Amino acid sequence: MLKKRSVWSCVRVRLTNRDSVIVSLINCATSVFGGFVIFSVLGFMSVKTGVPVKHVATDGQPVHGDAIKSAPFLTVS
Repeated sequence: MLKKRSVWSCVRVRLTNRDSVIVSLINCATSVFGGFVIFSVLGFMSVKTGVPVKHVATDGQPVHGDAIKSAPFLTVS
């Protein structure tokens, strides 16, 4: 015999679809925000050192430590 589908199974599918869309949008927004953060740090270091952006981040030279140390908005009094 075939079982009847309950109303709750339809609701569960709709909620799952909605949740998957929300998670996908949050994932995309996080990626865009991360890109802004990375490239603004690279731009800041480029302006500070006077070196073109493509030469700021090279292999073996971490940029994040220098950027955090020299950022004017991150100073602790």
